[in-house]
Amino acid sequence: MANNRLGKIQQTGLAEAMDAYALTGAEGMRKREVRLFEIPAEPCGVTLVEGG
Repeated sequence: MANNRLGKIQQTGLAEAMDAYALTGAEGMRKREVRLFEIPAEPCGVTLVEGG
């Protein structure tokens, strides 16, 4: 499932439009887990506490 979603993100050009992203299946997490939001924030140099 994660590969299908990654393919869609890449095919639509969204991957190039975003600084970072995380896919639940690829990360082995479920939606709404805090770490799922922290993963794409890290490459952007922000933390959730900072409002990233």
